[in-house]
Amino acid sequence: MAGRFHVNQRVSYSTSLCTIRYIGPVEGTAGEWLGVEWDEPLRGKHSGEHAGKKYFDCAVTNAGSFIRPNRAPDPPLTFVQALRKKYIDDGVVDVSAQRPIEWGGKVVQEIGFDKIRQKLRKLKELKIVLVDGFQIANADPVELITETCPEIEDLNLSRNLFQSLQSVEAICRGLPKLRSLRISGNRFSSLDVKAEVERKDGSLGTGFDNITSLELEETLLSWEELAKILPLFPSLQVLDLSLNRLSSIPREFGDTPITKILAPKLTELKLERNTLSNISSILPVSLLPNLRKLLLARNQISSIHGPDDDPEMPTVFENIRYLDLSFNSISTFKFIDAINSHFPNVEGLRITHNPLYEVPGMGSDEAHMLTVGRLSWKVRLLNFTTITIQERTNAELYYLGRIAKEMAEVAEGEEEEIIARQHPRWNELCKAHGKPIVNRNPEADRQSLGKSLINIEFVHNDQSVVRKIPKNLTVSALKGIVGILFAMRPLKVTLEILLDDANGRLLEDELKRLEVYAEEHKEVKMLVKEAYSASL
Repeated sequence: MAGRFHVNQRVSYSTSLCTIRYIGPVEGTAGEWLGVEWDEPLRGKHSGEHAGKKYFDCAVTNAGSFIRPNRAPDPPLTFVQALRKKYIDDGVVDVSAQRPIEWGGKVVQEIGFDKIRQKLRKLKELKIVLVDGFQIANADPVELITETCPEIEDLNLSRNLFQSLQSVEAICRGLPKLRSLRISGNRFSSLDVKAEVERKDGSLGTGFDNITSLELEETLLSWEELAKILPLFPSLQVLDLSLNRLSSIPREFGDTPITKILAPKLTELKLERNTLSNISSILPVSLLPNLRKLLLARNQISSIHGPDDDPEMPTVFENIRYLDLSFNSISTFKFIDAINSHFPNVEGLRITHNPLYEVPGMGSDEAHMLTVGRLSWKVRLLNFTTITIQERTNAELYYLGRIAKEMAEVAEGEEEEIIARQHPRWNELCKAHGKPIVNRNPEADRQSLGKSLINIEFVHNDQSVVRKIPKNLTVSALKGIVGILFAMRPLKVTLEILLDDANGRLLEDELKRLEVYAEEHKEVKMLVKEAYSASL
């Protein structure tokens, strides 16, 4: 009974797809078993083990189970059989066997032959064909495919029973007008494809040569495997690699750069629902000269650079015009600022459903205005909505107002540090709208003043006085204070500062500020002496 099965065979039970990973006995039980890995992990019970013994591996954890080989699988179909089953709706029918009934040389009844013939004509005219989930395991002769459906331009072969990519190529070879191919959810064990189609230049290609759009979602192919497949599609413009557990994109494979693996004509790349955590992990795609649309929704992206990356490493995607970062883990507006420099030519952005917009107390309108205000004027489309001139103006003025409030919370002179660190669009916005008025917070001034004071113990003869003195005071002004403290004429005062009990240093330059001599110290001792002029 198990002889009709083989390892890596694709089978289906009650339309649920799986791959046979093991054939043989299971310790502690009688008879043979099939160890299968289900495409839908929820159908699984384990990862290929029983009673502590491992029998096979699963690509997805807990997607495996054992079934008896006497359980009948769904009957597999060829491509043309599936096509007729769906679009002729007459079961799997050998249409060529349909004949009119004759009696005495005369046609008595055609038994629906005209109806079938009409459907066959429609089959020949089909341009979009969806036969996903039809238990297709094999191709038909190329000539039969071409004769049956020569006009197909868009074909969905997802979630079927193909074991070899060669079977898919054979189907495509019979469809000369095919441009869009969807083979998501298939589990290929063989990726070898023979180049047997002669091109105009005399070289040999495949049935994939003219495909411009390819969907490869949930195939669980690694980048090493993808590197083998993708060069077979030289005309590719749109590529979907979602749901493949990809955490990064290598720059090269051996001696082959990424630009030789992904078609140079590629304009759109979809990497949704993978495990990407930062933008630099996909930096190699920035080398693709024609890539304009990058879709990264539903990953785990939280930063531009990874934990082991050099923050100064250039991470610029100059060619991208549309970027989707929705449903990720972006939590700060600094990421929004970074978009301007790392995606300098983006015109459309989607960034909804990130922790950034779930801050308590921040309404959706405020979050939207802060996003628009921080984004470059080149961004004209945000979350599927066009940014009007008036909306951008209002948002930028609101953002400037927010910056002014932040500036008011710190001491005068400290604003530049805040602007440089948190608001890279400051100069650009001030040039467009003028600098905002900063209504400074008196409490901030007091806090700042406290930071700028130094504790000085003035010692003159047997007297000692402690005072808090501003560091920005000049030596000349400081002598004036000392003159009052010790009833001395300021012009006769000489000051010597002691730092950490080190040798003293005379404050000779009247115009220098105290901070020059005190350096970073918060407490110092200063010797006060009175200079006497020599007289005759």
